[in-house]
Amino acid sequence: METKEIMDKVFEKFHNLITDEIFCFIENDRELLHDYLKLIESNKLNVLNSNIAKAIKAKYNLQNQSQENPKPKSKLIQSHQQFYKD
Repeated sequence: METKEIMDKVFEKFHNLITDEIFCFIENDRELLHDYLKLIESNKLNVLNSNIAKAIKAKYNLQNQSQENPKPKSKLIQSHQQFYKD
């Protein structure tokens, strides 16, 4: 197996989890969590979370998969869209 092959597998699996991982990152960073909670005060939660997911998708040039992950690790979300890279 070549490095490229294993990294292709890593990225394929990571793209499925990237949204959850970023929300976990926010959840576990005191400053980011504070900023996130402040944003909730002036936004609807589902709109805020949707905008974060759209920003992730745009930043990494990802595409939506047809399924969602209904059991994320992050406590900030109830589910998340899974992505893939063309």
